[in-house]
Amino acid sequence: HDARTKQSIALKIIDLEHQNVTVRASTISRRQSFQKELQYLLRLQAINPYIVRIYDYDIHNAGVIAMEQGTPLRYFLPKYPNPPVPHLSPESVHLFWRQLVDGVRFLHRARIVHSDLKPENLIILPDGQIRIIDLGISFTLPRMVTAKRRIWAGTPDYSAPEMHKSSIGLPPKYGYKSDIWSLGVLLHEMSTGFRPLISLNSNFEKIQY
Repeated sequence: HDARTKQSIALKIIDLEHQNVTVRASTISRRQSFQKELQYLLRLQAINPYIVRIYDYDIHNAGVIAMEQGTPLRYFLPKYPNPPVPHLSPESVHLFWRQLVDGVRFLHRARIVHSDLKPENLIILPDGQIRIIDLGISFTLPRMVTAKRRIWAGTPDYSAPEMHKSSIGLPPKYGYKSDIWSLGVLLHEMSTGFRPLISLNSNFEKIQY
């Protein structure tokens, strides 16, 4: 809670100065990911109303971002293996879906691919506004390029097929269409109460599917 503004805030905190040599490489990777995410968030503040608002940040020792606080979309969705019935009203689905599509459209106009759109990375504010968070594995694409090959990262339930497979042994492709696939999975889950691949037990099965 910010005593100055009387607002509730969320803090994202990452240890950027780990002293253990064995984990120093991963610490460097975390620092790079954190700095890239912060750069994207700051860049998008003025051009994307559906990106989480940043109040303050610090990149020394522990990386800290103070941002809007909201309730993860996951909270509003059924918990499997409970009966997969929708918890959201059609009106709420329409409200969230319209904002999601607009938010991703603004991302892509800025040539940024999110790469991990899922309920945990979307928060709902008390007034029903949606915010996109966690751009840690996001990346930019040059003009006239719609996808690029890179090492897999993401969440199997929400990942497009091309993010996992390559018929000629090349790394998988990530791009704007990958985010569109994730949007489709989110719409399915919000509307029906379950994800399309929820019957598959392991991440390996989901990737193979």
